[in-house]
Amino acid sequence: MIEVAKAGYDAFAVGDMEAWVATQAEDVRWRMPKGFPYGGDYVGPQAVMEGVFSPIGKLWPDFKVEALRFHAAGNVVFVETRMTAGGKTSSALHKGVIVNGKFTEFQAFDDTGFMMKHASKARSAK
Repeated sequence: MIEVAKAGYDAFAVGDMEAWVATQAEDVRWRMPKGFPYGGDYVGPQAVMEGVFSPIGKLWPDFKVEALRFHAAGNVVFVETRMTAGGKTSSALHKGVIVNGKFTEFQAFDDTGFMMKHASKARSAK
């Protein structure tokens, strides 16, 4: 389980979306916190790339997520992360469910208030 999760994070970190998609089930369900403009549920890798990753790139051109530690419990993997957004870092916890070697569910527990405070639009509005 951890190998699959690590492969997904490693692919995202270097911008290899083809390798990232290979770690996701066709009907993977992503749940993003409601405090983001893209908060909500997304089904399928393409919906995640368009609905989540694209807005992230606009809000935080310097965005990156670093997986620090992986914890597996059955087919559930929890990932402790450090995220950079707007030149600042915050900690987050992500939860993935992995079935047959692919993410079937993903849920982010990010510090939405902190991240939105450091979004490009928030900085330019000041």
